[in-house]
Amino acid sequence: MSNEQPKEQEEPIKKNQTVITNSDNHLTLYVNHSLLGMSPWDIQMMFSILEAGMSGNSQVNQVATIVMSPQHAKAFHQALTKNLEVYEKEFGVITVPDPSKLK
Repeated sequence: MSNEQPKEQEEPIKKNQTVITNSDNHLTLYVNHSLLGMSPWDIQMMFSILEAGMSGNSQVNQVATIVMSPQHAKAFHQALTKNLEVYEKEFGVITVPDPSKLK
């Protein structure tokens, strides 16, 4: 009799299944400020951390810039919209402050 445990088998990858892995330089970032730019060829999304100073001055520390084609940006917009709808159904409506009322 053998004391060896049977090895768990990995599930085979199904046809047309996307496998997600993290690259060696994968980052997870938190941002609370963003700016958008565009040209006829691409869309730029600049992500930053906005820090309010005690003197009333603010500092924006840019964290990352993502550049993608207009087609990819539109597909990203559609996916984000769908995910926000699901989020709001589960957790409630997301309210965004009126920027004109912020100091």
